[in-house]
Amino acid sequence: MVPESRWLHPSICLPPHKITHPEKVHQLRAAFRDAGWDLSRPALVGYPLPGAGKIQLLSGSHRRAAAVEAGIRIPVVMVPYSRVWASWGCLGRWQELMQEGAN
Repeated sequence: MVPESRWLHPSICLPPHKITHPEKVHQLRAAFRDAGWDLSRPALVGYPLPGAGKIQLLSGSHRRAAAVEAGIRIPVVMVPYSRVWASWGCLGRWQELMQEGAN
């Protein structure tokens, strides 16, 4: 099954962790304002939170924050929560899951 990819407003996407490098966010924001999302880079990977109307991202906290500031949508490859759960704690499966954004 090919994962579904969507262009989403970043405000409905929850970041996986806090911003640790604000300067990175500022650099990305400037790049997003100048050229939009770089399509040569991987999309983000996330899964829908049932009943919440939100998407939990698995990576990309800095890219998400920069997109919010730049006012652009972000590409998110949607994976089922069952795949996230099955990958938890298994580095090989987790890496495969994260590669969904590169395909």
